[in-house]
Amino acid sequence: MGFDSITGEFTMMSFGGFPGVVRDTAGESEEPQLTTIFGEMYMTDEEGLAALDMLESHPDWYERRKYRTDVLDRNCWMYTLPRSGGYLDTSSYDRVEGNIWRPSQEELDFWAGSSDEDSTDVA
Repeated sequence: MGFDSITGEFTMMSFGGFPGVVRDTAGESEEPQLTTIFGEMYMTDEEGLAALDMLESHPDWYERRKYRTDVLDRNCWMYTLPRSGGYLDTSSYDRVEGNIWRPSQEELDFWAGSSDEDSTDVA
């Protein structure tokens, strides 16, 4: 469907050969830290969604949740990892700089063009 982003309390981590978006939750005394995650948006049917759930080990590893996108302003599913739960030690992994996983030149060009309008900064 195109490139899009989702802004929320997230951190994109590198797990070696693949990324993972970790849901952050601020404590009661903390202000939430909003981060924009950049990526591609695809349309699929129920069978495709079931196959993605299997690939992402939903709900045992990744959790599929619905979010509103920033650019196309649509509801979409995104697979995230909860920071809590004890099975994910984020200190063992690197954060993905710029919150975009191995962008193509087309993606970089798209986000560079949208940054003029939306003041979105992608390195």
